[in-house]
Amino acid sequence: MPTDAVSQTMAAVVSPRTLSRRTKIRPPPIKPMPETTCAAEVLDVSPGECLAVEDSLNGIRAAHAAGMMPVMVPDLLQPTEEIRAMCVRVVAARQSG
Repeated sequence: MPTDAVSQTMAAVVSPRTLSRRTKIRPPPIKPMPETTCAAEVLDVSPGECLAVEDSLNGIRAAHAAGMMPVMVPDLLQPTEEIRAMCVRVVAARQSG
């Protein structure tokens, strides 16, 4: 679920869960998936107007291939140079303490 800050900042937020509820499409468990562009279709905007926030390398690849603006929030895997080149931004992990 999107946080309040994200919801207030973005015009709309589409997640795999909301996408499957709205379209009855069950995204395949492995990315890249062609259904990435369905988020833009649901919102009735061009993919180039969509910011795709992803934590996976294949998610970034899918968003980039769809023509979206990928932002990577690394989780387990750090982005490679190939992935960095596809992103409009890579968010650094917050330092604790």
